[in-house]
Amino acid sequence: MLLKKPLLLSSFLLLAIRGAALTASTVSETGSGFAGEYEGLTPGDQGFITANSVIRVSTGEVPTPRYWHRLWACESNIYLYAGNDKSDGRLDDMLYFNGSAWSELDIETPAPRANYGVSSCGVLFGGIYSVHPNVQYFDDTWIFDGESWEEAEPELSPLGRFDHSLASTPYGVVLFGGNPEGEVSYLSDTWIFDPGTREWEEVTPAESPHGRNGHVSFTDSGGKVVIYGGQGEDGYLSDTWVFDPDILEWSFLDIEGPPGRAGAAVYYDPGARAAVLFGGEDAGGKYLGDFWVFHDY
Repeated sequence: MLLKKPLLLSSFLLLAIRGAALTASTVSETGSGFAGEYEGLTPGDQGFITANSVIRVSTGEVPTPRYWHRLWACESNIYLYAGNDKSDGRLDDMLYFNGSAWSELDIETPAPRANYGVSSCGVLFGGIYSVHPNVQYFDDTWIFDGESWEEAEPELSPLGRFDHSLASTPYGVVLFGGNPEGEVSYLSDTWIFDPGTREWEEVTPAESPHGRNGHVSFTDSGGKVVIYGGQGEDGYLSDTWVFDPDILEWSFLDIEGPPGRAGAAVYYDPGARAAVLFGGEDAGGKYLGDFWVFHDY
């Protein structure tokens, strides 16, 4: 049993839970914070954290081992596409999890890639294919409707990149940052994709977060995009910014958050109005196993 009273740190909360998967039922709010007892899972176990317990599920066959892939939720399913396998080959398989089992979709997919950006309900942009000596940076846009992929062909697209973020809002899908082709550099541009017209538009806020890659992003209950952390010219970042797509402006959120990191995972639970962040890598190269919760008041 990993039983800890959460430690409140401004709008962030640290939970001592490790080795578990997250779903929409991850947390439930009690007053101004989170509480509950959590049974631990060892690394490699599968299960769901609820407010008061961990539920193990038997999933049958699971996806092959991989990294630098992405997961996204749409309606009642969780989808997984591509990534990189242990032989450094790029995958192009498409799978989904329906709450009880994984299944593979036998459909045409975009070219193999990793480190791409994808929004909820499946707008995908960019990524990288890197198998020595071949390296390709993607600047293509794809839309997944739950059954098939279709490439959008906008007149204008962001620069090809990887390790950027995409987040869905009522005004379109917001892209921020990433690493472009060539030497390591950190982009700080903001774009919005309209799934209706299938066009990209770059926006120019008065102030923007520092350039970065490997950050996390999510859309809060008010339709604003929150980004945290990542890696930039000053190293591993721990700042939090909010983008308002209604006025097309970024604002810095002056709160105390988790220690700086890149490559973390995040899931926003609209029912609890909270985002759960897990793991990442810190400046010392340590792989982190901590959970943090961001309150969306």
